[in-house]
Amino acid sequence: MAFYDEWAKYMREHIWVPIVVGGTFLLLLAFIIWRCCCNSNKKGYASLLPSTNGDVTKLNYSGYGSSAPADRMRPVAMEQDSTKQAASIRCQYFLRANLQFKLLRHLDCIGSRVAKSWFVIKPMGDVDQLMTMIEPAPTTTLLPITPTIRQALRDLYILLQHPYVMTMSHLDLLPEQKQVVVLHPLCIKGSVKDLIHRCNPIAAHERKYRARAGPLPLKRVAHISRHVLEALMFLKERKYTYRSLHSGNVLFHNGMYRLCGLEGIYFGHLHPQDKLIHKALEKIGGDPLSWDYDVICFGRLLFEMALGYTLKGSLPDVEQLVGKCEYQVIEVLVLIFFHPDGRVPSVQELAEQPLFQSIRCTELQRYLPPIMVHTNEIKSILKAGRKQKSLLRRQSIVQRKGSKTLRASDVSETGFLSPTPASSAAVSPVATPVAVSSPPARTAPPLGSDVSAPPPSTAAPPPPPAPAAEGGDNERNALLAGIRRGSALRPTTTVDKSGPML
Repeated sequence: MAFYDEWAKYMREHIWVPIVVGGTFLLLLAFIIWRCCCNSNKKGYASLLPSTNGDVTKLNYSGYGSSAPADRMRPVAMEQDSTKQAASIRCQYFLRANLQFKLLRHLDCIGSRVAKSWFVIKPMGDVDQLMTMIEPAPTTTLLPITPTIRQALRDLYILLQHPYVMTMSHLDLLPEQKQVVVLHPLCIKGSVKDLIHRCNPIAAHERKYRARAGPLPLKRVAHISRHVLEALMFLKERKYTYRSLHSGNVLFHNGMYRLCGLEGIYFGHLHPQDKLIHKALEKIGGDPLSWDYDVICFGRLLFEMALGYTLKGSLPDVEQLVGKCEYQVIEVLVLIFFHPDGRVPSVQELAEQPLFQSIRCTELQRYLPPIMVHTNEIKSILKAGRKQKSLLRRQSIVQRKGSKTLRASDVSETGFLSPTPASSAAVSPVATPVAVSSPPARTAPPLGSDVSAPPPSTAAPPPPPAPAAEGGDNERNALLAGIRRGSALRPTTTVDKSGPML
């Protein structure tokens, strides 16, 4: 009892003690709640769950993706909502025709492609898949969306299975929706670009890459580069055209870095830095229609991994590289962009560099490549991919000239690029200028004549005759011609015969 009295007396004399203890407890509780909210936002992503009436367009956001009414009132947000609703309808159309898939999430625009949608799909008895729905480019697409092409693409991608090439678990073409559907395993770690920016792979593209990026360690740079080069050599051996190499198309999956986006070249999607790559090839003297294009893409990828940011210009500045990255990386970049022989090195030459030879590819030791069996459809697709290089090149020239469309003769009725003879003018998309007759040159006046006198005025040419009517009514034509010449019409008198005859 005495202890209680002393404690009560002490607390009355030191009233600030319970106040400090209570405030500290409240601050600690608020901090714990804040951390729990942050962790839940990092794990969640925008989900698109079907409601009770089957409407899959009602969104239930548990993480990324704004649902505030103020944001939806903005024009940009309203446009994004309408685009997302249209993508949801196309996804519902696909799921109704493929009941083995179940929709888990509708992601935000996690990539730079505007005409592309991302979903998380759960197949029956399989791991989660990332489904992308791509809208083909109308001017540069070579493959028609038909069942024959769909089956040929499926057979082709089975033959392109490689440890460092992302496997497509499903591919479909939707002619009514004009969409290309691709499914591959969901990569939790994301792409190389996500590793550089240290961001959540499933966050919106416009937000996740605002974070400050940093260079990757040299060992990881060499590891990624070796896997990418092995994949490029495999695709080159299989005569498959890629031209889509960038940090967003290299995914980390099961301890390997694998290329994705193989379908982009056939449906008209250009590289995000296509103009800069062409400008670099023009300065170096490389061939933009060969594998020099992919080598420049690899150089830009290596630059981004080593320095932590994208190469802004067409060629890097060697003075800026010194002191900012390892000298082994500088040697490879100089070999790519400033080759001593004035050419672009091959993919095989890059793979033989000491920086990449130090990485062991244990996955290739137990890899058995599939036997390449070329059907007529697969041969047509591979041939279309090789010819699409020249088509994309001509398309870029046409766009620089100010034209918006390709000539109809460049694409055949089947959707493949029609062959053009070497002697034809179809090699250049620039139209032949039409000769315009120029006025006759003035002759010098004779000596002694009045030079200041104006030239004699010539009478205006008569107006062209009126076009003949299709009906062949000569009287009506004569009447209209008389009105045009200003001739007066003869007066007419009306005889009234309606009265009774007397």
